Amino acid sequence: MRFVNPYKGHCLRRLANYGVLLALICLVVVSGVLFLFPSPVLAAPGIVPSVLPPGQVSVSYPATTLIPFGGTPPYTNWTVTAGALPPGLSLGPATGVISGTPTTAGTYTFFVTVTDAVPQTSAPQGFSIVIAAAPITFASTYLPDAVEGTSYYGSISVTGGKSPYTFSLSGGTLPSGLVLTSTSGIISGTPDKGTAGNYVFTIGVTDSSSPPISASQSFTLTVRKGFFDTVVTITSSLAAGETSVYVDGRQVTRLRGGQTTRLNFAVGTKPVITVDPLVSHPSKADVRFKPDVERIVVSESSPDAIFSYFPEYFIDFKTDPPQIASLTGSNWYKEGAAVKFSAQAQIDGTRDTQYRFSYWLLPTGERLKDVDLSWMASAGGKVVATYDTYYLLTVTSPQGKVEGTGWYKSGAAAKWSVSPSEVPMSGILGFFRGKLKPDSATDTEIMDAPKTVTVAWKPDYTMPAIFISLSFLFLIAAGFGVYRLLYPPAPKPAPAPTAPTILVLEGGQKRGLDTTKEQLVEQFRQLLEKYESEVKTSIKSEELPEAKVVPESQRLPSPKKEALACDYTTKKLLRTVVGNWRKKEERIVSPSGKKAAEKGATTLTLWARDIYNEWKVFTCSLPPGHSGKHKGTTSVAYSLQETVTEEGTYTAKQRIVPPKPHFTDQLPRVDVAPSQIITPDSTETPEEVITPDEIIPPHEPSDPEGI
Repeated sequence: MRFVNPYKGHCLRRLANYGVLLALICLVVVSGVLFLFPSPVLAAPGIVPSVLPPGQVSVSYPATTLIPFGGTPPYTNWTVTAGALPPGLSLGPATGVISGTPTTAGTYTFFVTVTDAVPQTSAPQGFSIVIAAAPITFASTYLPDAVEGTSYYGSISVTGGKSPYTFSLSGGTLPSGLVLTSTSGIISGTPDKGTAGNYVFTIGVTDSSSPPISASQSFTLTVRKGFFDTVVTITSSLAAGETSVYVDGRQVTRLRGGQTTRLNFAVGTKPVITVDPLVSHPSKADVRFKPDVERIVVSESSPDAIFSYFPEYFIDFKTDPPQIASLTGSNWYKEGAAVKFSAQAQIDGTRDTQYRFSYWLLPTGERLKDVDLSWMASAGGKVVATYDTYYLLTVTSPQGKVEGTGWYKSGAAAKWSVSPSEVPMSGILGFFRGKLKPDSATDTEIMDAPKTVTVAWKPDYTMPAIFISLSFLFLIAAGFGVYRLLYPPAPKPAPAPTAPTILVLEGGQKRGLDTTKEQLVEQFRQLLEKYESEVKTSIKSEELPEAKVVPESQRLPSPKKEALACDYTTKKLLRTVVGNWRKKEERIVSPSGKKAAEKGATTLTLWARDIYNEWKVFTCSLPPGHSGKHKGTTSVAYSLQETVTEEGTYTAKQRIVPPKPHFTDQLPRVDVAPSQIITPDSTETPEEVITPDEIIPPHEPSDPEGI
């Protein structure tokens, strides 16, 4: 029996069908080739793919190449003709590659064309790219510990995606008493007692993107047993030094101003936090610090302890000079506290030494003039009551009236005087106008110690000698006259007429001393000359000017030449005065150095001030035989005693003013005209003449001023 394969005929039919199909395909290909070669027209290029992959913000976009088809290669000039690529992406103009990192979420539609080698530009091909928001990232991965029975707050924050977010507990459980807020990601509440332990849970979050983006993060939350934290703070008012911190009497640490420390205590306890009651300044013995509050009780409801300090200053009261008194009141004073003290206005030292209050010198360098001190404590140190030293000047004189005795400040120039400058002697010498004169009628003492001045007086026998000599001569002349009356001389023959004999008392030539009368007159003239020289010597010893007679050539003519009844000029020292300050020298000093140059130029000024003796000058010149009353002439004149100088330095911002204070400020100040200045030994009357009120009777050449 022969086996017949039923599939054999079927296979043959299939092979025949394939052959026919292959022949048709070849025919079509040949026909197409024949059709194409004869045709010169080519189709414009196209672009594939039509769908582009999506992207995500902040994530590098997968580089996508646009593929051209049709047309004639090569292809160039890829161009976005409408719409825009997502921000952060770009299209390569030569490659057609879209690449970059998106920055903004959204759906972006745009059209692209490409040009082939012909060149032919493709029809605009539309594309769309969806950019999702950035991926969600958890910004916080740690939650603070919670404490049983204590309010708790923990926040979970995320970045990326699109807000608002929705938070959820996707795994694990929260401690009993705590809840998660889905809209904010905040875990809050109060852990129940007995919940101490570690809790692991997962928080999921979903944003508002379309489609939404989700993320999750695992967290661990530790719930501690009932303890609370206490922060101990020492404020910066503790400017120096450090204080110890104690808990229930046990020292736990030391802190400076501005530092803190954290302590843990069991819930339900109330520990006592204390600090040192005094903190000494590390470098200033007169400064210390005290706390406003030394002791603070903390608890879970009031856990923190803040300690503030205030400074105290030790104020030490002293005097200057230090030995004159002992002041009480030295103590510690809180900053800003009122420091009040009253010093003695005057302290008696020895019998001839006094101390008078001048000012308070404070630790800050300030000076207060009031004897009653009122000051707000702002620094530690010495508060010094400063006194000026005064010395007693005692002037004694057995004659006359003394002026100048009294108290003078140390270093001051004390002027004393005694008046009148001469007094009559007692007894017969006083009858003959004998006088007592002081060695010095006035002087100045520099008070650097207590001083006693005793004025010594010396007798002046000039006038008694004159009057006694004149009286003796008068007696001789009277006796001789009586003798001639009793025994007259024998008559002589009359002499031949001669020229009249002229007797010259001052100057000229002496002639014809033939008679006894003329001899007596000559002796009297010589005695007057001797008296005149003695008077001149006495006047010069007192620094008074020499009396001068106006020369005959300068006198007014008169019908009869007569001798003068009085012809003298005298001076009386009134006082010592000073003139105004004047600039004697001034120059600009250029500064050196950077700091000095910034201050500008400096003016160096030399000031000068003249010290004068003030004189009252009296002049008398009267002829004999005049009638009526007459007036002498007086004037005020000044003689230069000394010129003092003082140097001052002034910056560009300072006013150039005379030195002040100065020791010459205590003297009277006058404006002295050049015409009023005379030399110390001059007797010339200044141009400015003052007529006194006193009237001098005729023929009385006495001094109305007591000069």
